[in-house]
Amino acid sequence: MSAARSYNLLCKPWIPVVWRDDAPEPKEPKVGIREALERAHEIKCISHTSPFIEFGLYRLLITIVLDAYIVAGKRPTIGKMRQMLETRKFDACLMGCYLERHKAGFDLWGDGERFLQTAAATSSADPVAKMVSPIPSGTKITHWHHYSAAETRLNEAEAALDLCAVIPFCFDYAPADICTLAGDPPLYVIVQGESLFQAIVLNLPRPSGRTVQQAERDLGPMWRTAVSDTTAIPASPTICQGWTWPVRKLRLSDTDRG
Repeated sequence: MSAARSYNLLCKPWIPVVWRDDAPEPKEPKVGIREALERAHEIKCISHTSPFIEFGLYRLLITIVLDAYIVAGKRPTIGKMRQMLETRKFDACLMGCYLERHKAGFDLWGDGERFLQTAAATSSADPVAKMVSPIPSGTKITHWHHYSAAETRLNEAEAALDLCAVIPFCFDYAPADICTLAGDPPLYVIVQGESLFQAIVLNLPRPSGRTVQQAERDLGPMWRTAVSDTTAIPASPTICQGWTWPVRKLRLSDTDRG
């Protein structure tokens, strides 16, 4: 009997990074989520040829850090963010406990919760090309590519990257569908620092007053707060909830494995 398939993004190398010159070895070109956060002060930036994916990765890491500190009762404020910048590292114990507690939610495969995926909704399946912005699908195939959408294949690392880009940039949608939880994609901005650590801290959203602390603790990202009905869009979502809300029902499948 074969073991259950697993591809956990906490440890698998899939996030493309550029290291600071003064960072010690090893300096692999791709890292997992855990290493990205543990060594964020040694990483210069995330670097991907697709701006959609690059932004999606920044948003993912920012969401993880924000939610981890919220759960620990240390919700970032301007004052606490200054303290974080002075320490130059994330709280290793806080982040380690959070990632271990929600480890299952960062796996691409499994019968239950999966990374940024919902439960299988229908018996029919669409080609994976529909969630990849640079790859034409539908009628666009005829004009730009000379093969069918069903021929598109992604490896697991590529699929994870595109899952991060779907929520903030969902381009393949019908007129009646929403593109993102906020409607059409707004203008996104990432404040860069001298390291990935600084970039994450500088982009942590401070409390806005729109949601209370209890709501932020109760309603987190998909890997902490399961979404059973994607059509039940919250009227006032928390930041972490909104940043990972599934605007499309996605469930990866591997037809080659049966």
